[in-house]
Amino acid sequence: MVFLVVGDLVVAVGAPLWNYYFQRSDTPLQAGAAVIGVITFTCVWLIQRDSMRDNPTTNSMRDAIAAAFVVTYLVMVGWSAFFNNAVHVQPSEQDALSPLTQTLISNFTYLTATVVVFYFGADTVKQVVQIRGRQATAGGEAGLPTAAPGPRDQDNGT
Repeated sequence: MVFLVVGDLVVAVGAPLWNYYFQRSDTPLQAGAAVIGVITFTCVWLIQRDSMRDNPTTNSMRDAIAAAFVVTYLVMVGWSAFFNNAVHVQPSEQDALSPLTQTLISNFTYLTATVVVFYFGADTVKQVVQIRGRQATAGGEAGLPTAAPGPRDQDNGT
């Protein structure tokens, strides 16, 4: 856990500083985003896998993928907002993000949103299926109907 926090923090702070003082290209930021994703994925996966060894129903891989996307996204948004390595549009105007950075952030926003939606959506579907399975099992054992008849099931008198 300490390696996860310290590793991500060092890269999140170090990459923009390296970029600002030593190199004026986006290479340190690109490498930093990749390193943050790999560190976060690996550490969360190992932590989840080791802590839930007795419970095989946990999904440590899914947790690690979601965590890596979210942490990488938050760091990239922070870099683009606060460490503005911008393109000068005109001398009298403010700096603007480069078109590549704008495109990357917007596309990564959609990608991260998709991962988060499927992460929580899969949990919801799994819980609904488990609840319905328990209801069907309990209803079948007691000889009770598993669900009340709906409007389609009732005779309309025709």
